[in-house]
Amino acid sequence: MNKSRMKSVIFMFYKGYINFMYVFFPIMIRNSLSRRKGKCKMCGYCCGSCFYLKNNKCKVYNQRPKFCSRDAPLNKFELKYIHSPKCGYYFEDRLR
Repeated sequence: MNKSRMKSVIFMFYKGYINFMYVFFPIMIRNSLSRRKGKCKMCGYCCGSCFYLKNNKCKVYNQRPKFCSRDAPLNKFELKYIHSPKCGYYFEDRLR
């Protein structure tokens, strides 16, 4: 399996995971997003192979459809293993 196809397969499972979390764990999503800081740099990595991307920039960023990855990344794991190192978001650690 080539690298491009592997990325597509991983991204497909990732989208399923996101939808599952939104349906069954919405409070967990809100808590996680409250710890996320930074700003989207529109790198296009969380969009996968979306047809709205042009030169890795979203053409419809301000009018995104509902199926877009608006809230990605949702946690530190996603940021580290799924998203680009160029992502403008980061997560603050919880105070204990």
